[in-house]
Amino acid sequence: MRDWRTLDPRARVTAFVFLVTFLTTHSPVEPLWWVGVGLLATAAWSSGVGAVGLLRPLWQLKWLFLMVMALQGLFIPGHPLVDGWEFPTREGLMQAGSQGVRLAAMVLSAWLLVRTTPPRRLLGALRGLVPAWGPLGRPLDRWLAVTVHGLRTIPPLLAAARRIGAAL
Repeated sequence: MRDWRTLDPRARVTAFVFLVTFLTTHSPVEPLWWVGVGLLATAAWSSGVGAVGLLRPLWQLKWLFLMVMALQGLFIPGHPLVDGWEFPTREGLMQAGSQGVRLAAMVLSAWLLVRTTPPRRLLGALRGLVPAWGPLGRPLDRWLAVTVHGLRTIPPLLAAARRIGAAL
């Protein structure tokens, strides 16, 4: 199997867009959705990111997931979980679980793409994909060009400034 990190960054960005679109438009109940999760897990395994490293962004967003559960459970009508209370509802919590799983899949795939691709290569890949966007691509291409230039020139300037500061 090919290592995820050896793929062309444009291929990774394209795969990321398709994977996130697939995971957000299909339900976690569908068997085909789990194929997408399997592809995400395969990419994580081949990139060398461990299980703990893969779960770290989810732990950092725990409050977001709790708020999604609370808001979905409280504001979606349905059958109450507790007799005498109108909220939370069973349907709301089921919807919240579905949204939470989709959100987790999006977060993990975005984190994996950013974690395994250096910023200059990622922006260069985006810049290579931008001309296909027509009129929207021109201003975005300029912004990406300036950002890539900054990522190329700022680190050597900071290193030179540290050397000069150490010499003084």
